[in-house]
Amino acid sequence: LLGLPEATQWITQDHWLALVHPEDLEPLADAFGRALVDDGAFAAEYRCLRTDRSTGWVSAAGRVLVDDAQGARRIVGSIVDITRRRRAEDELRAAAESLREAQQRLSRAVHGTSDGLWEWRPATGELWFAPRVAELLGCDPDVLPKDAAALAGLVHPDDLPRMREASARLFADGAPYDVELRMRDARGE
Repeated sequence: LLGLPEATQWITQDHWLALVHPEDLEPLADAFGRALVDDGAFAAEYRCLRTDRSTGWVSAAGRVLVDDAQGARRIVGSIVDITRRRRAEDELRAAAESLREAQQRLSRAVHGTSDGLWEWRPATGELWFAPRVAELLGCDPDVLPKDAAALAGLVHPDDLPRMREASARLFADGAPYDVELRMRDARGE
């Protein structure tokens, strides 16, 4: 775990502290300080500097054993390698940040156009509209259709055949769905 020889059973405080990442020394010292003042229990996650020069993460938990006459005598506990978990958490945070940035970029792009975006999931029939569609139609977003069958009620009757042809081409040969349609607004016009 720490890269120490397998025969190592005891290490000094100085040796142990030399294995702690410098940026984590103060928080770790605080955790031990609280353990000495409170009930003796401690828990901390910190980076360790392994003897092979790699850095890992460990979770340490234990208790400070105190002798009334001599004070703190020793610390007993366990450490668990949490390097993979911490790396996965870091990757998840980075992915969430990338997603947030992409959503903001898309939002700026959509608001910079007069387009109304939508998505249809043929397998479920579910339909989603960006809020801009409701603005274009002059209606509340809650009244927009939730499925493709209800969408036909908003399309001008003369444009329904073009809408169906575009859908058929999309499913038949993957042609882009590119069709201009007249839609009824909130007043039914």
